[in-house]
Order: sequence, then structure tokens, then C-alpha cells
Amino acid sequence: MIIWARPACGLIAKCLNDLSGGHGIDRVWDSRAVIETFQAVLELRLLWAVGITFLGGVMLGYTGWGGALVSMPLLVFFFGPIEALAILNIGVLVLTAHLFPAAARKTDWQIMTPMLIATVICAPIGSWFLFFLDPGIIRRIIGLIIISSSVLILFGWSYRGPQGSAPSAATGAIAGLINGFIGLGGPPMVIYLMAIDKSADVQRACILVGMAVVSVVIFITLSMAGVFTFETVLRALATTPLQWAGGIFGAWLFVQVPAEIFKKFSLYALVCLGVSVAIF
Repeated sequence: MIIWARPACGLIAKCLNDLSGGHGIDRVWDSRAVIETFQAVLELRLLWAVGITFLGGVMLGYTGWGGALVSMPLLVFFFGPIEALAILNIGVLVLTAHLFPAAARKTDWQIMTPMLIATVICAPIGSWFLFFLDPGIIRRIIGLIIISSSVLILFGWSYRGPQGSAPSAATGAIAGLINGFIGLGGPPMVIYLMAIDKSADVQRACILVGMAVVSVVIFITLSMAGVFTFETVLRALATTPLQWAGGIFGAWLFVQVPAEIFKKFSLYALVCLGVSVAIF
């Protein structure tokens, strides 16, 4: 494998160096370093990551949310919280870009506009905590958020408070902080949006639009922090195709499965995911 990989990697390195105008990318220019990079990326945990992100894609495509709740806790176990969020983010960007146009046409923008503005403002603040907290503490917080969401839903709690611009913005702020921090801001947004007097199709569209916007914000924040290393991007690109395929399959399931099942599936999915994370 190394015999054919060496000239191929040398060619890739030369192309990247040419694109950079011959400046920098010293590590990429060294074909031996490129080979070592690919060897570091192509490891057993990457296969686990591909399977994990596929399941996350199915969840996101079907419900409009929940992909990170499936993927993030397990990816953190293999890669740590910062790289896990970066790997997941690229795949979610690709998937939501595909699902966004159809969702945008069905979205209730009067509800979503204040929520999205608050989300965009607060997501970078949440990312600040990601960079400065201990990874062990972050893992515990991930488990706590999922389990607490599961307990609320297990006991039949649903949002019955006021609706309007202020509650929508408050929900967006909370979701943005959690999404920027650990990519798990779906539950606050989902609980609020599933309480609005709209069809399951519109609720799902609103959730998808929210996830798409926050993914862009997280990508910008992580890029500015220099999180997307060469190895991380390769891992993300390796997981993206099956994550995208899972999303397409999930979207197909949403059309095939009766709409009334949507709410039940969304709610009980959180319960199962909370229990699974507690085990880890």
C-alpha cells in the first residue's frame, strides 16, 4: 500500500503547494508526512465514526434534529469533544445544505426569525466554553443534558408557556449556547417548536432550518479557532458520504411513515439516547 501511496501523496502535496503559491504547507509538501497523516486518519475508530454518523444522518433526515444526539456522545469517546464537534459539523453542513431548500419553503419564518437571530449571537459564546473546559467535564455535561431531556419527556412534560418573539428568542439563545458548546442544542428548540400549533411537516421544517443555520455559525467559529486541521478534515470527509446517505434515507422514511408517528418517534428517541449515553 505504501508503494503506490507514496507517489500519489507526493502528487497531492505538490498540488496543494501549488494552490498555496508555494508558501507554507510545509507538512503537506513532505510526501512522507502526508503518508503518515493518512495512516493516522485511516484507523479502526474511523470505521466506528462512519457507522455512528450514518445513524445520526438517519435521525436528522427523519426528524430534522437528533443527529448530534446520536453521534456526538460516541464521537467524543473516540476523538475528544473539540475534534468530534468539528467532524460532525462538516457532515451536518453537507446534509442540511441538501435538506434546507425544501425545509425553507415550509418554515414559519415569523416564528423562526427571532429564534435564529438569538441562536447566531449565542452559539459563538457557547464555543468559548468548549475550548476552555476540561474534556472530562464536557463529557459529563453531554450526558447530563441528554438524560435531563429524556427525564422531562419520559414524565410527559411539554412546553405550555407563552409563544411569540420573546419566548422564541429565549429558546434560540439557549439552543445557540448549547449548540456552540457541544452541538446538542436540539432539545430546547425541538420542545418549543413541537408545542406550536403547526403540522408535523412545518415543525420538522423549522427544526431543520434551525439546525442548518447553527451549523454554519459553528463552522465559522471553529474555523476561526483553527480547529479544522488536515487530519480532522480528512476524517470528516470520510464520514460525510454515509452521513449524507443516512439523511436521505431518513427523509425518505419521513415521507413513508405516517405523520402522527413523527412526534412520538422524536420524543421517545431522546429517552433511548439518554440511556445509551448514561452507559458510556
